[in-house]
Amino acid sequence: MDKTTIRFGAVLLAATLALAGCSRSSPVSGGGSTPAGSAKPRTFRICPGPDAQKESLIAFFDAHEGDTIEYCAGQFDFDTGLIMTGKKGITIKGAGREKTILSFKDSSAQDGVNINQVEGITVQDLTIYDAPGNGLRIFRSKYITIRGVKVGWSNADPASPNYDASRESWPDNGAYAFYPVVSQHILIEDSVSIGSSDAGVYVGQSSDILVRRTEAFHNVAGFEFENTYRAEFVDNIAHDNVGGFLVFDLPGRVQFGEKNLVHRNKSYSNNLPQFAPHGAIVAVIPPGTGMLVAAADQVEFYDNEIYDNKTIGLAIVNYGLADAGEPATNYDFFPEGIHIYNNKFRNNGYAPALPDLSRSNCKGGPGIPAGLPGPGDSPDCLADNATLLPAIILVKNLGKSAHIVWDGAEDTPNDCTKVPVDADGIPLNQPNPHDTARGEARTDERGRPNLYQYDPIPECKYNAWKFNEAGALKKPANGMCIENNQFENTQLSGLLVDDFVNFKMRTADFGEILMSAVRTQPKDCPTVAPSLLPRYVPILGSYKPNPANDPRPSDAAVTAACGKAQSGKLNMEAVLKYNCPRLEQYGLFADPQDPTAGPNGNGMPFTLNTILFSDYASKYRFMFLPDDSGGRPQKAIYQDHGNCETLNIYSCYTQTLKFPVGTVFAKTFSFKSGEQEDVVETRLLIKRQKPDGTVYWVGLPYLWTTGSDGRRVAVLKIEGDTKAVSYDYDDPDPGAVTAAGERRHYTGSVEKYAIPNAGACLVCHSGDDLEAGSPPIGPKVRNLNRDNVFPDVAGPMNQLAYMKMKGYLDLPGEPASLEKMARFDVPGSSGATADSPEDIHQRARAYLEVNCMHCHNPAGNAQNSGLHLESFTEPMGQGNGVCKVPIAAGKAADFGTYDIQPGSAAESILPNRVASTQAGSKMPPLARSVMQVEAVDLLNRWVNGVVAGHADPEANYCGSRAAPASATSKQAPKAQKAPFG
Repeated sequence: MDKTTIRFGAVLLAATLALAGCSRSSPVSGGGSTPAGSAKPRTFRICPGPDAQKESLIAFFDAHEGDTIEYCAGQFDFDTGLIMTGKKGITIKGAGREKTILSFKDSSAQDGVNINQVEGITVQDLTIYDAPGNGLRIFRSKYITIRGVKVGWSNADPASPNYDASRESWPDNGAYAFYPVVSQHILIEDSVSIGSSDAGVYVGQSSDILVRRTEAFHNVAGFEFENTYRAEFVDNIAHDNVGGFLVFDLPGRVQFGEKNLVHRNKSYSNNLPQFAPHGAIVAVIPPGTGMLVAAADQVEFYDNEIYDNKTIGLAIVNYGLADAGEPATNYDFFPEGIHIYNNKFRNNGYAPALPDLSRSNCKGGPGIPAGLPGPGDSPDCLADNATLLPAIILVKNLGKSAHIVWDGAEDTPNDCTKVPVDADGIPLNQPNPHDTARGEARTDERGRPNLYQYDPIPECKYNAWKFNEAGALKKPANGMCIENNQFENTQLSGLLVDDFVNFKMRTADFGEILMSAVRTQPKDCPTVAPSLLPRYVPILGSYKPNPANDPRPSDAAVTAACGKAQSGKLNMEAVLKYNCPRLEQYGLFADPQDPTAGPNGNGMPFTLNTILFSDYASKYRFMFLPDDSGGRPQKAIYQDHGNCETLNIYSCYTQTLKFPVGTVFAKTFSFKSGEQEDVVETRLLIKRQKPDGTVYWVGLPYLWTTGSDGRRVAVLKIEGDTKAVSYDYDDPDPGAVTAAGERRHYTGSVEKYAIPNAGACLVCHSGDDLEAGSPPIGPKVRNLNRDNVFPDVAGPMNQLAYMKMKGYLDLPGEPASLEKMARFDVPGSSGATADSPEDIHQRARAYLEVNCMHCHNPAGNAQNSGLHLESFTEPMGQGNGVCKVPIAAGKAADFGTYDIQPGSAAESILPNRVASTQAGSKMPPLARSVMQVEAVDLLNRWVNGVVAGHADPEANYCGSRAAPASATSKQAPKAQKAPFG
């Protein structure tokens, strides 16, 4: 075997401490032991074979700054995703774009490769195929290089033996191939995207982006900039997609974009039929669209070639055509500062796409076919049928399409004079030295406020910056300039296609069809002074790895520290520094073979009001606090969602108690069947501190097994595992009852219960407002505030009061005066009458907070979705899902038009995702493989009969847009097989 080949030995099952000397299950490249504090870069070389997935998962978790993860040529088949979080200066590379193939066709994870909160990562020379959701996701990261990479779906790739020329399977593909979002300083070059049911190369809510020399085909959208600042498409090719290039600015995102350059690209033959999910924003793209700008500002289009797109060469539209009722006061509908020049248009618009009524959201009526507005429909329902737009243009332009079309919509003054303010209450047109997180200037050179997600929603829609004292739009800066373009038509299409048409339609209201189109090209030139164009150029920067910043511990040090466990005592040396091969080496439990009782040291059992669902597993939770120098427990610090120790720009939705360095959380998962109990795994979260003072949490999974000597032992399983399990037991809470008043009983089985790999811990246990690594998410005041049984107290006692009594926590008041969460499955636990509308409301929101909010908050892993699922915000607005169109929902956008449509769970995306077990659609995306029937039933009742009474009237406007006609026969999501009796 080559000395650089990595082979991950099964050292975790060593029977003696002397053999347990490795902190992770991989030796140093080249063999031998790791020297103390080694800063020597390591190469993990992984070749196809039965251990390739294990080796990959360990490498993604174990890589240190300066390391390389190198894949040999060949195909690698994964049944889970690869996750890298919190790393710096790592290279992931293959043997060549067509030589190394990472396939996620059988994966249970949403993303193929998920890179989160990293800096200085390079991905190159490989292919990523067939992820259920997104191929290569880059999230909250900086200084990323993607070079020579193919990402897509093999059924859409003619080079693959899986190619489906019929395209029938393409709608089942994942959403995004390349998916950098909420990131900065990103370079994508010399790459290929194929087969996305949304966008092949999508860059959203990000800054300083360069995409060059990249090809996109067989996607819905080839390339897309969405709400992105200072970004450039150059020397790219989009062909054989539904649409070629998109530049969008949409509501409900983290930021709003401007200053985009689109030049020297080719967009041709983008004529595929639509195959996006109905609720996806790209479903509005008419097949045959070369380029499309929607509501974006300051876009420079030049030196592009746009040809052979059957419907439109380039379209510029305002958001009112999609949803004139959008109420967000921080959102601007209108594209302004658009400059289109020196482009070559040829043979576009020759056969505009005809209306596809099967994709319309109009339900029709007596004598009116489905797909057209009926008596109960709003005209806005037409906005969701992409192919009606070309038909409207043909009607208004006397049967002709055009190379360039514009809806002619321009903003008009309103009576709002209050400049939006930041989180400190300072107007954005004034300086604030504390505002350091914003990715661009507080206002641009035109005076536009650059609003971000942490700015308060403005009281009114401020647009005064656009207009002069006479109320006229300031031009050319906010105008449209089309100049010096070349137009060429074939003999056949020349009589049917204009160079340009302004079709004069601000909204999808049929009344505007009567307004005549005009063909005079706007000449508000130049929209930006040449001296300001350098401000449009992305700033990429670079990151130089320094292995000395992140040395790995030596094998000898790990062996020595993990070997110091003593009966009845926590091994704090190991806790503070090392990932021990066996759980018992930390000394957490009095009986090393029983993690369900008997915590050592300052350990205490705890439970939660509402728990995260995990395939009907039973759970045993313990927290361990370290001693101070005097041998007394170090206290946790009280904080709740309205009382954080340190306030930040994001709010305090996610704040748990603040725990000292050396804190350990242990959670054991078991499955009960009658008197039998199968203890499967124990997960640890440990708070540590680096030499530079940085605090972080590490998550470690331990799998329980029985040794040859009959002893139970839990071994570190960095790569995770799966296990077939079954369960048959009563709910431990006597208050958890069915509608008939009977105690809930659960019975069923799980074919592949997932023990998560260590990297997967970070998908849920991370956030911009939290400490680094994998911090806890359960022990919030409102979720801890309940009674429990303790071995040293007679009878039940409130957990917070117990912590105070033990010297673990100081409280600002008695527990009865502190916030408390309902138990989602216990009627009446909210304090309201059991099963009353208020009780259902509080319990449903408790479920969503515990199971979803750790990602769905302004600082979480799903912040780009704009959906926030905390339990306490009233009234519920669009940000809480009410009448909110989906963002980044992928194939789940087919479930409905809105995340929550009050009165109709059947047509709401949220309860359908909670009911789904399909990778890429289900929510939460991890921790479960079966449906939690009790939760789905509760959410259905909540959406159908309760939400409307708690919705902000300004947000609850779903009635102005119809749900898909295909949804009229839908029923609320329900279980195929109820797992309880």
